[in-house]
Amino acid sequence: MLLDLLDLLDLLDLLTEDEARQLLVGRLGRDPVADAPDATGEVITRCARLPLALSIVAARAATAPRLPLASFARELREAGSGPRGHRLCHAHLGLGDRREAISCLRAALRLRHERGDLAEVADTLCHIAETHRSAGDHRTAVLPWQRALAVQDRLDHVDAHRIRARLRETTTGPVAAPS
Repeated sequence: MLLDLLDLLDLLDLLTEDEARQLLVGRLGRDPVADAPDATGEVITRCARLPLALSIVAARAATAPRLPLASFARELREAGSGPRGHRLCHAHLGLGDRREAISCLRAALRLRHERGDLAEVADTLCHIAETHRSAGDHRTAVLPWQRALAVQDRLDHVDAHRIRARLRETTTGPVAAPS
């Protein structure tokens, strides 16, 4: 039982970039990894160098050898910009790595902004703010909430009042709607 737990913990430890690449080479072979260095790097980054996440992607790629690794990188990129995009953030938070969680959220924010999905931009800004606030960094949480509020006001979103309430909780002064 203890050995099973230790094996599980090994799956949660972060690999170095080289170790992550070697894991993929071990599961997929040298050619698919060497032929797509950009896609390999993106898979490693989007899996946060977590052995379990990399193993899952490698297993899926091994069952579809005709698909290039770039298609799996694209799938991870698209998943990171949808509602499931915050899962990796939460995994990092669970591991106590707030900096990486924020980094994942910022990547999701960029993708959502590129897509022009303003409601998702506001949602991601709220997640960034809440991540800072939950770590006790109230001052840093204010700016993403202000930006989210500006987006939601622009969209005339019904949840803008929730962000105003969060800002009131975090700051000492009243929060006015942007003009």
